[in-house]
Amino acid sequence: MTPNKRGILFVSTFFVALLLTGCGSNTQKTSKAEVQGAVKVAKNYKPKKATKKTVQKTSSSPVATKQATNSTGNTSNNTPQTTQSSNTSQKVLGVPYISQGSTMLCEGSSLLEALHYKGVTNQGIYQFVNSMPISPNNNPYNGYSGEWRHNVNGTYQGMMSGPVVQWAAKVGGRASQISGAAAIKNSINSNNPVVAWIVYGFSTPQFKQMPWGRAVWNGHVICVDGYRPGGYHIVDPNAGSYWISSGTFESSNGVTGMAVSVG
Repeated sequence: MTPNKRGILFVSTFFVALLLTGCGSNTQKTSKAEVQGAVKVAKNYKPKKATKKTVQKTSSSPVATKQATNSTGNTSNNTPQTTQSSNTSQKVLGVPYISQGSTMLCEGSSLLEALHYKGVTNQGIYQFVNSMPISPNNNPYNGYSGEWRHNVNGTYQGMMSGPVVQWAAKVGGRASQISGAAAIKNSINSNNPVVAWIVYGFSTPQFKQMPWGRAVWNGHVICVDGYRPGGYHIVDPNAGSYWISSGTFESSNGVTGMAVSVG
């Protein structure tokens, strides 16, 4: 779910500028290798489309490492793995990466990643989408709104956190709506991945008024499966796995405040 206006050069420049200069009190020092990693991720971002509601600006630095996928768009090993350092302030669950491909299913792919980790299902995204709640009136609070197979300019394509909770239940999973950094970390501490709504590319939100409310027109949804001092570990269905600074993630997620604990 992303706008198809920004070019690779803009996103690459945005990420590198943040990494080199820093933004806000949560910015961390970044090595040359991390800068190169962030440029690689920025180049791999593909334009997709919309998300959700409310306001706030972003900051700081993404550092990324992409995971390999097989021909189905899933990781070659979807076996749930949990790793935790001896320092209890750091934990990474090891949620498998599942690509959303050319679809607009960032919510569904992020949820499916979490459900694979929990052992609820081993479906691929094109099977999983058959159980997706569909909005009867294009209101994303009631289910998926718009076309999911590909981007359609000028339309809102996506869903909010409530229908994602319903979707998990339809395939035998358990999920609940949460909000805020403390709730996200508590969920991860309980071995429950978090589906979180952000602004695509951790950039500035773009808003558009819709009949059902104000939409974030450049929204995106990812899975959070870990944290450490100053950062969160992301499994992004459009860009793979990477670390992002705490300030950047919390500001971007704070635009809507929406998140779903999958457990």
